[in-house]
Amino acid sequence: TVALGAEAHLPFTETGVTGIVRGAILPGVSVNGLGHPDLAIALASGMEYRRGRASAAVLYSLERYRFAPSATATVERREQLAGLVVSVGWSLKR
Repeated sequence: TVALGAEAHLPFTETGVTGIVRGAILPGVSVNGLGHPDLAIALASGMEYRRGRASAAVLYSLERYRFAPSATATVERREQLAGLVVSVGWSLKR
């Protein structure tokens, strides 16, 4: 998937916790059996903790898709996916 967006890290505490907010437009989305959506966006927000080279994050992620009416579907179709994303990382450099 191709995405065009931005991400912001906001200091939450002085102990390595930051807030994360991200948003993106997904111009390259395709779905089997349907045309390309006329609107596809991805949003996420959550918290990240960093200590030394280690990091852990928990994000709530949301994706929304809107498909315009077509010859095979006479009504507008909307889809939404949401989930909790948990990630753990280790940086090779400081």
